[in-house]
Amino acid sequence: MAVQSRPGAITIPAEARHALRLDAPGAQIEVILRDHDLLLIPHVAVPLEQIHGGQAAPPPDQGTSAT
Repeated sequence: MAVQSRPGAITIPAEARHALRLDAPGAQIEVILRDHDLLLIPHVAVPLEQIHGGQAAPPPDQGTSAT
């Protein structure tokens, strides 16, 4: 991997990007500095329709109740 001092870009090899789905739209990497280690944790957005089997989820409860 290569690190550029400006703008602080890290080059991730194509094989790793594909394996972690970092080429997918909305992919992000969480960066954590722990002791003397730098952790890069991939996060890939998943469309809501995919989570709910192709159906849109009902709207969240607004805290209203019938009386």
